[in-house]
Formats: sequence, C-alpha cells, structure tokens
Amino acid sequence: MARPLFEKLPLGRADPPFSAWGLYGTDDELGTLNLLTPEVVAEASKEIKTGMRVGLDLPLNFLKRPSHDRQPLKHNIIKYARPNHDDSIELNTQVSFFLAEDNKTRTRLR
Repeated sequence: MARPLFEKLPLGRADPPFSAWGLYGTDDELGTLNLLTPEVVAEASKEIKTGMRVGLDLPLNFLKRPSHDRQPLKHNIIKYARPNHDDSIELNTQVSFFLAEDNKTRTRLR
C-alpha cells in the first residue's frame, strides 16, 4: 500500500492536527501494524541469523517524568488481611518521556 505524502494525509474534521487516523479506514484500530502482512513478516524472517531475541520494551516505571504535564504511572499494592494482595495500575497511554539524566537507568544488552 502506497502511503500519501505527509501534507496529503486524510484528516477528518474532529482529528487532531498532523494525525493520520483515517489512513487505513474509519474503523481501523491497528494503524501502521496493517503493514505487517503475512508476506512482509515471512520476508523479514529471512533476515534472522542467530535466533537471539532482544526485548525493546521499557519497564512501566522507566519514565523520569512524563512530558506535557501528563500524569505519571501510579502503581498501588493493595494489601489484605488474608495472604494475598492486589495491584492497581493507572497508566496514561499517551505519555512521552524524558530519558533519565544519569547512568543508573541505562540497560546493557547481554
């Protein structure tokens, strides 16, 4: 699928500026994941040489501080009198982050 130039992206009246929400249809929930067709994934698998996997996700509490005055992650452990606990997690899914300024949070690949 050929994608339009940035200035030609479909923009609905209620869409925020610079979004591309209508690019894959009004009911789409995958966005650019639509590009990962079985054929594309099969072709990409030919690049595998060793089978070693590297996780690219960050811990939920990695953020030093969220940008744009957004709420940080809130993780509460709810303790009960009986021998079990619950977790309550409040997470803003639109958070961008500033990387920590020290070396303590750097992750080394092993």
